[in-house]
Formats: sequence, C-alpha cells, structure tokens
Amino acid sequence: MSVVDNRTVPVGRDLFGAQRQAAREVDLHHPSDRPQASTRHLTMHQDSSQLEDCLYPVRGIRDQQMRSGIKPVDFARQNRLALQKQSAENQQRRLSEGSAALSAQASRRSTPSISRRTSGTATPSLLLSHRSTMGTARSRSSSGGPSGPDAHGPKGDLAVYGPPKAAAKHSNYGQVPAYLRERQLEMAEDRARQQAEKEASLVPKGMRILPDAERAQIVEGLQASKRDVQQQIQELPLRVETLAQKRHQRSLEERMAELEEALALFSKPTVLVPCEPEEAPFS
Repeated sequence: MSVVDNRTVPVGRDLFGAQRQAAREVDLHHPSDRPQASTRHLTMHQDSSQLEDCLYPVRGIRDQQMRSGIKPVDFARQNRLALQKQSAENQQRRLSEGSAALSAQASRRSTPSISRRTSGTATPSLLLSHRSTMGTARSRSSSGGPSGPDAHGPKGDLAVYGPPKAAAKHSNYGQVPAYLRERQLEMAEDRARQQAEKEASLVPKGMRILPDAERAQIVEGLQASKRDVQQQIQELPLRVETLAQKRHQRSLEERMAELEEALALFSKPTVLVPCEPEEAPFS
C-alpha cells in the first residue's frame, strides 16, 4: 500500500487499477479536464452519405453549391433587372426628347411670323400710299399705257420654256437598219463556213461527217429496234429451260447490247462514217 495524493493506493498489480480509478475520479470532479473525444472513421456500412449520393446525385455546379450552403447566382434575375433598367432609361430618354420637341413647337407657335406682323391693322399712312398707287394705275389704264402682263415685258420670252417638240419619226423608226441585218447574216455564214472547214480538217481521209438529219434518222431507227427487242425479252418465259429458249434469250441480249452501243455512238454531235464508193461509169 502507498499514499498518492492523500489517497491509499495498493502496491503491485493493483497499481494500474488504482490509476484508472484516480483518472475516473479526476474526470468526475474536474469536467474541464475531460479529454476531447476523437472523431473516429466510420465504416462503409455505417456511413449513409454514399447511399445518399446514389439516391440523390449531384446535378450540376449549382446543386453542389446549394448542398455546400452557398447560394447560387441568379443570372436570369440579373438579366431581367438589366433589361428593366435599360428599358426605363430608354423610356426616360424618349420622354425627354418628346418634351423638348413639344417645347420647341410651342415656342415656334408663340413667335408671330413676318407675314402676320405685316397683315395686321392698316395704318393711315399705309392707306394713303395704297390710294395713291391705285390712282396712278387708273390714270395709266385710262391713258392707254401698258398694263397687266404686257407692262412687265414681251410675251416672246415665254415661248422658250414651252414643251419640247416631238422627235421626227420615219417609217423605220426603232428598227435595225437593213445593212446591219445583212452584215449579221454574212458574219453568221462566215462563222459556219470556218467551223465546217475546221471540222473537215480534222476528218481522216476516206471518212466523212454524218449530217445531223441523217444521224437523227439513224437514231430514231435504232430506238425503234431497241423497243422491239425489249418487247421480245419481256415475252420470254420466267424459266428458260430448253436449249432453243436459252439460245433465243442469248441472241436477244446480244442484240440489245449492240443497239445500246450504236445509240451511244450516234448520239454524239459529230459522227464519222466511211465515204461511199463512187459508182463506176458505164462502159
């Protein structure tokens, strides 16, 4: 046994038990000396935040800010306020401009013009001068002097400002002259002759260019033959089994290929064919 802090403490293996008992007594008598509880890590099955994240996932940065206690910025509200402010400023500017225009118009109305000033009440001096002018005009008219428009000058000067005379029109007015039409025809013939000479220079010896009329006639005949062959092919049976049927089908297909090749050849703008041999004179 030993004495620790005025308390009897057993010696030996009960020493640690006595120390634990002393610590509990200190904790009871002095709560301020109580050690702070350390935060321990929770296991996965005890932490419900993972389950909450699965059930209620974070939807964007604004949701994350709201969960963190941060109030997101309302950009839509800021835009509305900015638009309202701009609209109010525009309305105020229009009102100020309208009031300025009204004040200017009112000032113009309040200021009398020169004609209004002169057309007021006639003064005695103005009446006297008017009477003297009228008397002079009457004396001139009675004496046979010039009056009215003749008094200001001759009428001959007004003829200069009359309507212009219409342009002289002949029988061929607005038409192309005959010599120009003849010249155009000559130029067209020259171009056609030069083109024919150029094409003739490219034609090999013993060949000739097939005329368009003859070529169109040949193409028309080939198209008719092609339609006939197509009709014969369509009339063949679905199952070609005999040798004669197979031979006939093969001949029709070869004929169709020849017609298509000939059509492609004669459909060109320039077709060269061998020259026909000249007939020998009769002996």
